[in-house]
Amino acid sequence: MDNFIFSLNVVLPLVILIFSGIFLRQMKVFDEDFIKKFNSFIFRVLLPILQFNNIYTGKVWERINLSYTLFAVLLVLGTIGILFIIVPKYEKDIKNRGVLIQGLYRSNFVILGLPLCTNIFGEEGAAVATSLIAIIIPLYNFSAVIILDLFTDNRHNYRETLVSILLNPLIVASFLGFIAIFFNIELPSA
Repeated sequence: MDNFIFSLNVVLPLVILIFSGIFLRQMKVFDEDFIKKFNSFIFRVLLPILQFNNIYTGKVWERINLSYTLFAVLLVLGTIGILFIIVPKYEKDIKNRGVLIQGLYRSNFVILGLPLCTNIFGEEGAAVATSLIAIIIPLYNFSAVIILDLFTDNRHNYRETLVSILLNPLIVASFLGFIAIFFNIELPSA
């Protein structure tokens, strides 16, 4: 029974959050325009702030586990490689292939996995998960930009692709987090 209660305490907050969103959407509390703008705000502002903060405060270098990190990187790259082979066999429209590949290999680890790690393992677990996120999220975003660019009808503009990668908010936040750690930049605390 203790395991059930523990599991419920870990998962229930996320389930309540998800169903609250579904309920509020069905009650038309938020219209589609608001949801679109708020999703953009989350991607461009809130998730990058969370990413920077997790890297900056998580002491990533102290907690990074090279074997976990290497395993995760190889798993992501292997999954992408397999999808490059499988998806074109089932999706004939080239414009949909990149979106499909990206949708299949990306996870919601930052949104769901990090809170679960925190609830299960406490701050230590969150720090270990954050060290992995600091590597995997930029890899996800770097890969996504390249994949989406490869599967377009347009000619490939590698300069635009590079700029798109470098200006991705989560990649910028990760880079700034690593810079702040490397140069031992002290941020004001409350």
